[in-house]
Amino acid sequence: MREYFRVVGYCEEKDFCFVLDSYGYCNEIWELSADLIRRKYRVPIAATQGNMLDGNIPKIPYDDKAVHLRAVAKGKPQHTVLELNGVRYKAVQVGDKVFVTDKSAKE
Repeated sequence: MREYFRVVGYCEEKDFCFVLDSYGYCNEIWELSADLIRRKYRVPIAATQGNMLDGNIPKIPYDDKAVHLRAVAKGKPQHTVLELNGVRYKAVQVGDKVFVTDKSAKE
């Protein structure tokens, strides 16, 4: 089974950001990132299941047919702090959705 990926993208031209999840659609995280870059999006954050914490964005079920749009917001993604089980982590926020991109990055 393929790995779970979560990518944050940013469109400079229209000034919006988004979160995409892939679980089965891509073999490697660079495939999803490269596709977005080819489409002229920036990819400031790319995380795998092994290094991220979900926050308030639950994982999608396995789907080898599509990439799932999980959040979208005006402007750039925001860096914030998320507290889970009494531990404060550095996190990223897109609209009202927030997740930890690197669970070893504690504040």
